[in-house]
Amino acid sequence: MDDPSAPFLPSDLEAANFYYGLESKPILVARSDRDVWVPSQGPSVYVEAKVLTPLGPHPLNRVWDETVSVAMESYLQEQGVLYTGMTPLRIGVDGQASPPAVIFMGVRHGSLTREKGYEVAVHCHSILVQHNITDIHVQIRESEATLSAASLFKPAITANVAYNLRQPFSTSLGIPICNAGTTHFEGTGGFFFTRNGKLFMVTARHVVFDPNAVKNEQYEYKDGTGAGRINVMFLGKAAFDARVQDIQDKIDGQSANLAFLKKRLALAENLEEDEAAAERKAVQREMDEANDAIGVFEKLQKDVKRDWADETKRIIGHVVFSPRIDFSVGEGRYTEDWAVIEIHPDMISRRNFVGNAIDLGHVAAADFKKLMYPHLANPHSFDYPGDRLHRCHGILSDKDMLNPDPKTKDQDNEPTIHMAIQNGNVSGLQVGRINNIRSVVRRYYENLPGVSSREVAVLPRTSKSGPFSRPGDSGAGVVAGDGRICGLLTGGDGITETSDITYLTPIDFIIARMKYFGHCGQTPLFGVG
Repeated sequence: MDDPSAPFLPSDLEAANFYYGLESKPILVARSDRDVWVPSQGPSVYVEAKVLTPLGPHPLNRVWDETVSVAMESYLQEQGVLYTGMTPLRIGVDGQASPPAVIFMGVRHGSLTREKGYEVAVHCHSILVQHNITDIHVQIRESEATLSAASLFKPAITANVAYNLRQPFSTSLGIPICNAGTTHFEGTGGFFFTRNGKLFMVTARHVVFDPNAVKNEQYEYKDGTGAGRINVMFLGKAAFDARVQDIQDKIDGQSANLAFLKKRLALAENLEEDEAAAERKAVQREMDEANDAIGVFEKLQKDVKRDWADETKRIIGHVVFSPRIDFSVGEGRYTEDWAVIEIHPDMISRRNFVGNAIDLGHVAAADFKKLMYPHLANPHSFDYPGDRLHRCHGILSDKDMLNPDPKTKDQDNEPTIHMAIQNGNVSGLQVGRINNIRSVVRRYYENLPGVSSREVAVLPRTSKSGPFSRPGDSGAGVVAGDGRICGLLTGGDGITETSDITYLTPIDFIIARMKYFGHCGQTPLFGVG
């Protein structure tokens, strides 16, 4: 018989496959429940893919921030556990009604044995029970919290066959950026705002100051002081090379299509006259379209290489202020990781600027609307724009972000706050689900003890949708379906380069801190355009 006092430890097979379906493939260390994990029988292991979903309304929401999470952190630190984060959420399989709620805890790779992990999981579960939370267990997996880090074009009309290829060189949100002195360390521009007639951009500090190479101290630049400027470039070397290759791939694809069409044209001679005429007409139309597309792509490639192959011509602005990276700042105990960039008017001006807007063109309109309306009962807060530009207006406050509307449902018929949209340097256009309870995130730096903060988690849309972000997306703006700005993407959580959970810092916290340091007016104009 099963001894209820004996540790319930996962086998090697369970540890490796328990989280099958999660993008980073985390390893299970321990869990507080004693449910038997049973894979399918047969010549090979088969398990259903797991998916993470927001916790939704739950009694834990009332006691997590100020009580339960504090008690758990105190215990973990007392025990010397190198934990990387704790996120209350639900984990189950696609389509599962009300999947089990868990505390999804991460620890550093190789730092915790299964025996000690079980002890930790059970004790943390006892903390939940002490606060009358009896339906949530604790799962511990190996994970690491990471930081993900001529004038530009005006977004093209949809009739332009190259509109998607032009997007990385355009002024819509999602501009790939880097410190001009460290072009290998890339991230994404967040949001624009105006002050005293000048245009500025907000991004994550670690995008423009490599935390492993630059001393963590407040930076401020003022004209006339003689101090050197920290220039910011759009498209670092890897990003620029990748975008140029994207254009070449399109040219090669259309050239291959032309070769195929020529074969179709030759074979038309073997058809009956009526069919041959119809085929020749159809093929000629497609050949004309392919030749036109090649012409557009080649012109774009020529313009891009002429205007921006020289890195000095890709300087988009310079850093004017950034506080040091700090943790558990303010009442919300969020991570302070932001920087302000003054945009040079020769790069972005009224002539080419469209304001804070995400170009949705990488996903077909009908498909994107399905992403935003995964459940028929979901209120229609999102309307696909005719010019593809999802414009921002207003901010989604921290309070509203963490209090879901019970009338809003996701694809599992569970309450969800908002579908979140971001357009990152690496992952491109993505849609995810904002969790309604804050995560505890703990980071470790060389020769320093771990430091904790709170962050808002964004989870993948489904088990098949892929992660909401990847390394290189840091700094990107996250926007709700109704156009309200949610915050800045600052990092992720996963055992590999891929993140199962994305973290964002709320925009109202960033605005409050900008005001504190005197770097915005009473109400920064984030909806400029």
